[in-house]
Amino acid sequence: MGFFVIIFLGGIFSCLQFIIEVPKRWCFSKVRTTINMNAVLQRSRMSYRLYSCQATVEKITTVKTFDEIPGPSKASIIRGFLPGGEFYGKTIVEYFKICREKYGDIYLLPGVFGKRDLLLTFNPADYETVFRNEGVWPMRRGLDLIQYHRKVRRADFFKESGGLVSEQGENWSRFRTAVNPAMMQVRTVRNYIPKMEKVAKEFVDVIRKKRSQETLEVDEHFERDINNWSLESVGLVALDTELGVLRESNRNPDAHILIDGMRTFFELSYKLDVKPSLWKVVATPNFYKMMNTLDDVTDLSVKYIDEAFKRLEGQSEKNPQDLSVLERLVKIDRLIAIVMSMDMLLSGVDTTTTALSACLLSLASNQEKQEILRKEVNNIFKNHDKLCDENMKNLPYLRACIKESLRLHPVLPANFRSAGHEIVLSDHRIPKGTDIVMPVQILQREEKHYIHPDEFIPERWTKDSQFYHGNKDPFIFLPFGFGPRMCIGRRISEQELEIAIIVILRNFRIEYDREIRDPFITNFINVPNIPLNFKFIDL
Repeated sequence: MGFFVIIFLGGIFSCLQFIIEVPKRWCFSKVRTTINMNAVLQRSRMSYRLYSCQATVEKITTVKTFDEIPGPSKASIIRGFLPGGEFYGKTIVEYFKICREKYGDIYLLPGVFGKRDLLLTFNPADYETVFRNEGVWPMRRGLDLIQYHRKVRRADFFKESGGLVSEQGENWSRFRTAVNPAMMQVRTVRNYIPKMEKVAKEFVDVIRKKRSQETLEVDEHFERDINNWSLESVGLVALDTELGVLRESNRNPDAHILIDGMRTFFELSYKLDVKPSLWKVVATPNFYKMMNTLDDVTDLSVKYIDEAFKRLEGQSEKNPQDLSVLERLVKIDRLIAIVMSMDMLLSGVDTTTTALSACLLSLASNQEKQEILRKEVNNIFKNHDKLCDENMKNLPYLRACIKESLRLHPVLPANFRSAGHEIVLSDHRIPKGTDIVMPVQILQREEKHYIHPDEFIPERWTKDSQFYHGNKDPFIFLPFGFGPRMCIGRRISEQELEIAIIVILRNFRIEYDREIRDPFITNFINVPNIPLNFKFIDL
């Protein structure tokens, strides 16, 4: 009964917040603007191409207002997440599906307890309209929890450098412009190939030591080992150092605090920033836990980065082309280097863990495809050459396998943007600034978008195949986002995955003999939902 009283009081308090607009920093109001359609059409003509908002005269007369978009009420959302409700215990993807069945392919989820409204659309044509009309400074609102931590709780530390996750507008543009040369240059990323190969070989050694001598299976804690591989790989770039978490002789307790902290971060992000939560009204225990977790990650990251700075200060001057990512960032600004390194750790460990888990599971469940890929790898590395920029260029089937595994098991369930202009989506007028969710994970498993959508068919990404997907609905599959706000660590993440898979396939045949049912679950990002008891058979 006490819980329901708290919810009831919280709802009243939340309503008062909307009325008196306190605090303005966290209480957002819904924009209900009447759009001049001629102005909308004029802006559309200035875009790259014609979009849904550039309709015929007959079409314009049928455009509906923003208020006509269907969706649940605030009260029904709160009831739905309570015990016994239709959303209780459901993942975010299941939540989206339930609402789609009730309200159709476009609907509005009203914000509760001080959160902003979310517009969801399942129409791929809308996605292109959103991305092509982002404006000069594309807006993808960061998690409110990170924004609060960096802008309020630790404002003295972060100052105006909140990072790519929490900054918007001109501040985001300045930060992104500063770090792009260090993060996105191909040669800089390729310089890490030897170090990443070394980490992958250490990962193979871990597999050999931990698998059962009888069954050749690794145990149910193998996800932790993948986490360690991911942290070690990301640490090479973010911290310019080897953390040693894969070596039994060099167990690093701080590194495991980072891993546990990042897992807690994603779990609590779903509870606090997706599900109805009172944290913007009343500081809840989970809110304090999240703040403490972010404090730990911040403090440990700064510790490692300061150690890296000291090492770099003692080194002689390098050829500019041979500088590491961290060295390039340090030359820009120390605080920018710290924040960017933290963001790489925060966003690059669990996500890459999920991506490699998806690839291994897909290959283990499709032995024929695994053998095709192994043949490609062996043809390139038949003399057991070390990996280098040159011999990693021509691996089309490897990249197709990675794409296909990420289509079946994406890291993120949706893409997210705020409308950069007044636009028309699915015949509805959408005001500038509206937060838009594009739940691509659901569409990537639909027959109308992909032939045999539940099957692992890497050939759909190779041009000489009958399954080639081509450019059909290209805005459905964007695992790293699109445009100026696409994932800045894309090249690094792809290279980590490619190297790990190459090294593993040159050593083992991968099998998975357990039942595969709902292999991933969404805790803000998708994470493994089954024990990863892979069988690694020596070749």
